[in-house]
Amino acid sequence: MGHYFKHAVAKHTFGKLDDFTFWRLAHMLRARHRWNWGRLRHHLTAATGRWQITADGIKFFRIAGVTVSRDTYRDTRSQPHGRPRTPPDGSNRGEPVAQ
Repeated sequence: MGHYFKHAVAKHTFGKLDDFTFWRLAHMLRARHRWNWGRLRHHLTAATGRWQITADGIKFFRIAGVTVSRDTYRDTRSQPHGRPRTPPDGSNRGEPVAQ
């Protein structure tokens, strides 16, 4: 059951990492250029009204926008290649056969 929620946790972690990285860059820009918050907002606000960090045509990639999806094919019976399958009745377990 623990593996069921790992994708939701990944999405939440990506969001937190995205926020952390964005605000670290914002604080770095404030310190480097000695901007106050109003000047920072002036420089980072795009025409759409959203904050956006860009430099020389390179845009900060928002990792929270990455799609996290579950695998569509899951087979619990599959084993790695090179190992023989054990029949469901357990007749081939490598145990000595009683006669």
